[in-house]
Amino acid sequence: MPKTKKPSLYRKTYTEANITHALDAINHGMSKRKSAAVYNIPRSTLQFCLSENFVKSKHGPNPVLSVAEENTLVDWILECQKKKNIAERVSNNISQTQEMKDKTDDNENSQKHESYDYLRNICDLDLTENSPENLQKGNLHEYLIWPKTPHRTETRNRSKKDQMPYVITFSGWKNLFNEQQEIKEKAELEKLERKQKRIENKENKLLTQKEKKPRKGISKVKIISNAILLTTENSLRSEKTEQPEDCLKMIPIHHRWLGSNQKQMVYYSHYRALVLLILVYATCVLKI
Repeated sequence: MPKTKKPSLYRKTYTEANITHALDAINHGMSKRKSAAVYNIPRSTLQFCLSENFVKSKHGPNPVLSVAEENTLVDWILECQKKKNIAERVSNNISQTQEMKDKTDDNENSQKHESYDYLRNICDLDLTENSPENLQKGNLHEYLIWPKTPHRTETRNRSKKDQMPYVITFSGWKNLFNEQQEIKEKAELEKLERKQKRIENKENKLLTQKEKKPRKGISKVKIISNAILLTTENSLRSEKTEQPEDCLKMIPIHHRWLGSNQKQMVYYSHYRALVLLILVYATCVLKI
């Protein structure tokens, strides 16, 4: 294998202060080559710093605090470290309450402290058995109230925030429960009333339909029975009635609409019409 040479690494040997001094010297009349040799800075770097396209790079965003504010914050943190921790302060307070409870010759205020009773109540909790009062499980939604938020007219209107549910007291919950029960009872009564009204309306409709519904084929049979065929002026004038001539058009009726007696009446009317036509034809022939 051929020998490989490790590439040389470029390391920066100048600082930002050297660059500012070199640029000041160039502005006062020194050449770029000479200032680069004096301050040990590459000439291309100085030439780029003097160009219009040069923008000083920044590492990260602009700081929120100034240098003086950061220094004061550091000093305050160091002072807090010298003081005691919060947990140590709490333990000291508990030990002081125990000392005040015990009566000694030096301790004149040997009465029970208020904080001691508070701590005793916290420590002496009954966690072994459930109390017999809470035998039934209650639903959480019965104790919560979801307030109605106003309707948003516009999507950009974010000033009206949604309200969170809140828990009410026992008396308030009792009143709310009673109101809900009354509302349920009223709704059930209204439902029963609407059901009864619907039943009554249906019965009334059925009665009206039965009264208005006519019998099948009665009116048409009467027309057929009272119908009279056309005759000549000389024959059967006495048998003419007040029925019009248009009634003859109602004679051909389908047999499925009629009963047995009605069918016989139709057949009789057809037979009578044929006999009359034969008589009319015979009289006309004899006259000729």
